[in-house]
Amino acid sequence: MRRHVVQFSGGVGSFLAAVTVAERHGTAGATLLIADTLAEDEDLWRFSDAAAGFLGVPLTVVRDGRTPWESSVTSASWGTTGSPPAPPSSSRNSAGPG
Repeated sequence: MRRHVVQFSGGVGSFLAAVTVAERHGTAGATLLIADTLAEDEDLWRFSDAAAGFLGVPLTVVRDGRTPWESSVTSASWGTTGSPPAPPSSSRNSAGPG
């Protein structure tokens, strides 16, 4: 049996992707993978649970216990500063090549 994993965001787009996978391949080998960022609105979980029930596929929830803001501090991602981290070999004050 082939596995089909849908990265499920809890939104309409990923729900439609999951419906398409279910229609084309069935649900026996399907996984709805959703990340709990500890920052979602409760309605996201209501919709996600309803979508999983509609498809007959349980949600597979992953979480590491950090919010997006906590994660951005520990992973050097964009976070809430509005600007990306500078590459290690460059300077933010550089005018460009040359």
